Amino acid sequence: MPSHPDQKVAAGHRKVAPLSQPPAPRYPAELACDVTTKAGTKVHLRPIRPDDAPRLIDFHQHLSPRSVYRRFFFVHPR
Repeated sequence: MPSHPDQKVAAGHRKVAPLSQPPAPRYPAELACDVTTKAGTKVHLRPIRPDDAPRLIDFHQHLSPRSVYRRFFFVHPR
């Protein structure tokens, strides 16, 4: 039996082998761009990265229940 949940016993062997992790997907840097809003504010848009997780969690924890509903369970115009 494996001594750690991230390990497995190879078939027919007693040796414990670590589970292989799939390679991390490549970050799509080519999707990042600078845009100007209708009000003239310049903003930089980019895909989310793993290091954004704490800020994203904090953002969602401060949304009102109504904002969460409207963000995820509401039909948005195209």
